[in-house]
Amino acid sequence: MLTIQKNIIDELNAEWNDSEIHIIYGKSGCGKSYLAQEIIAQFQAEQSKNIAFYLQGDSLCENREYYAFKECLSDKLDKYYKKIDNKKLTSNIIKEIPTAGEFLNFLYENAMFAKDKKQEQLSYILDNSTEMDIILKMRFLAQSRKSLVVVDNFQYLDIKSIELLNIILEFRKSSFAFFKDTIFLLFITTDESQTQESFINKILKREKANKYYFPDMEYSDFLEALNEFDNKKDIDEHIKKIIYKLSSGHLEVIKNIVKKINSSGDFTYNEGDSKEKILDSLIQERLQGLGDVGKQISELLKYASFIGLSFPKYEVERLIECSHIELSNLIDKSDEICLTTSDKKNAHFTHDLIRMIFAFRAKKDKAIYSSKMAVCVKELYPSEYYQRMEYELNSGNDRNSYIMASLALLQDFRLREKNISHNSARSFTSINPLYNSYIEVMEKAFEKYYTQKYFDVIKILEKIEPILPVELLAEKDLLLSLVLTKTLNQMDRIKALEILKPYRLISSVNNEFDLWLRIMMTYMTSSIHLGQRNEALHIEKELYIQLSSKLGYDDNAIKYINILRRRSNAIHDCNISKEYMRSSVDYFANMNCKEIYPVQYFLCLNNYIGVLCQCGDFGDAGEYAILLQHFIMHHRDIQYPRMEIFVNNYLLALLFSNKISTEKCLEIYNNTFGDNLRDNADQVFLLCNLSVLYMRMHKYESAYKILDNLYNNINFNNDNEAMYAISIRINLAIALAYISQTDKAKNILNDCLENLQSANYKIYIEQKILLLIEFIDKNSFQEHIDVEDSLFNECSFYQDNSWKFFGKTFHYSLLFYWSDL
Repeated sequence: MLTIQKNIIDELNAEWNDSEIHIIYGKSGCGKSYLAQEIIAQFQAEQSKNIAFYLQGDSLCENREYYAFKECLSDKLDKYYKKIDNKKLTSNIIKEIPTAGEFLNFLYENAMFAKDKKQEQLSYILDNSTEMDIILKMRFLAQSRKSLVVVDNFQYLDIKSIELLNIILEFRKSSFAFFKDTIFLLFITTDESQTQESFINKILKREKANKYYFPDMEYSDFLEALNEFDNKKDIDEHIKKIIYKLSSGHLEVIKNIVKKINSSGDFTYNEGDSKEKILDSLIQERLQGLGDVGKQISELLKYASFIGLSFPKYEVERLIECSHIELSNLIDKSDEICLTTSDKKNAHFTHDLIRMIFAFRAKKDKAIYSSKMAVCVKELYPSEYYQRMEYELNSGNDRNSYIMASLALLQDFRLREKNISHNSARSFTSINPLYNSYIEVMEKAFEKYYTQKYFDVIKILEKIEPILPVELLAEKDLLLSLVLTKTLNQMDRIKALEILKPYRLISSVNNEFDLWLRIMMTYMTSSIHLGQRNEALHIEKELYIQLSSKLGYDDNAIKYINILRRRSNAIHDCNISKEYMRSSVDYFANMNCKEIYPVQYFLCLNNYIGVLCQCGDFGDAGEYAILLQHFIMHHRDIQYPRMEIFVNNYLLALLFSNKISTEKCLEIYNNTFGDNLRDNADQVFLLCNLSVLYMRMHKYESAYKILDNLYNNINFNNDNEAMYAISIRINLAIALAYISQTDKAKNILNDCLENLQSANYKIYIEQKILLLIEFIDKNSFQEHIDVEDSLFNECSFYQDNSWKFFGKTFHYSLLFYWSDL
């Protein structure tokens, strides 16, 4: 370490605790990055638990959103993997958990249902799901640890990283309390364009920050640098002074000149050469000395320069079309000649100046390199539409540029995000009337969709003509299909499936994997609703095959595989899906997933609770319901979707496991859903369950009133929506039997028997209906006795675990998150 660097560290150490924000200024090449790494090393050496977040700005990646944060977090999570024993955790918390009523009050107090009181939730502070993903990862890594945030090359941070850093600094004492004692170091290059100066000024006005300045390199410092870089040759004093002048104090240039002198004993130069040109010549000479290997390294690093200061090895492997072993050998040789450093997964340019030299060399063939990059990113990161748009633009492919710009904007609409950096995509599409009109229509359609004005969405989408690229028509059809599945109209649901059929093959959407995945997930759910389980099974298998092929390089692949497992009971018998879901629960329960994907953990565990009930494992279902209750209470800053689904399963699991009385369950059910039932399919099931609770409390007229209203307002002309029909018919027949309308009750049950062709668990339901008819003939219901388990006791032939649930007299509806990604 040079004296000038030691002096900065001494200053930092002296004032370390005076402020949480320290800003270090210095010219390019003065040693800031080395100093940053040295500080990180010292910080982590203090205690093994300490964690440092190294955010690095990149001069060629300023248009890539959250680039600095994504690169920082890309390999950290694997180091902190932790396996969680759910059973042990459940047994530890079950003694201290509050009652169900208290928990529901907690949900209201923390705005889980209210739409206008979400200030405590992270989604209220953060702009979009990407920021949520980043913050949850950082929270997982930082909580219970001493942390340090180092921002190198601050002047090159992308705008979204800067905005998120500002949010972290502003809320680190409140919502982001896991950062409350964190030290922030910002390294800024003074001889580069200061486009982010306004942000620094904003920090200085709001925060107490210490400033430090690297002095210009003196000649004595230069002589020290020569020794530091292991100069082994005697250099004439005159040559030393020339090198000092030419290098302008840039340590990377000095280091490479020393390497040149050590290897050949001389150093040639042209008067007036810039430090960049000198370094370029030195690197070129070094690569030429390696022959064909040098040419291959040069080509490799040209491609890598498009990716970033750091680049994944698998990404370059696809770009230069070489084997894994060949690539490893090339990168090892590049490390040896100090152009890069590498670890198991990634390689890194030793300095931004070296990266810029290779980027400049690639500039004359920019269209070729950009075209290959566009193909590579499409395969590896299909949903990075904005980045793909830039590569398509640079390659000169206007048509693909318009498509990518449109998909980037649709992604914003779909995720309800406002990305300022996507303004250029909006400006670009506005040039072309065809694409501009499409974007305007889709934006209006999504606005109506999220306010649940579904008929308005249909009318708006009719304005789109079928003359656009297939990718954009597929996005329109996907939204239309989603809207049609929200209704209880059978013809709409059939149409929803038919709309998506042309996109069954991934090639039909030009191999756009992210788009195809979303289409197939929706197609699978629509198939299930229409009783087409063979088709749904076929899609599930195809999705598993496609996702499995991406496991080697796509971090999202394993997540989507476990999302598929979470939805498995929509297709498979509950005893099979219980095993699938158990794997999904185990995956999302691991600490590095549960904390990073809390909503996915919530969705998965809710579905698992429902399947455990269907399998008759009521004790386990009750314990997992308490576990999920505990999780929600300790993650109150997360906004969970459709909470009524969870509360329904939570209450039923407690009821079946005798952890709550029917009277209390009915009270909570009424209080929770009284003003929160929505006009959608889930409401049918919730109302059916409410009617069952009334009957359990012998309030048969109240139950009959609810069920008769449903029966008269839902079309049962076919069996395609057997799930709704069965729940209504069976419970209505029981209510009718209790109020002595036995003939009508039997007629309804016989109608139900005739429409079981596509029903889930047909064998159980058929047996149940036959026994109910017998009970009616025996006048069992008119005696007003508690008949909840009578069917189970009556049918000794079919007493497996699932019959404990399906053999209950009343028909209970468990709800599942199937359509949610």
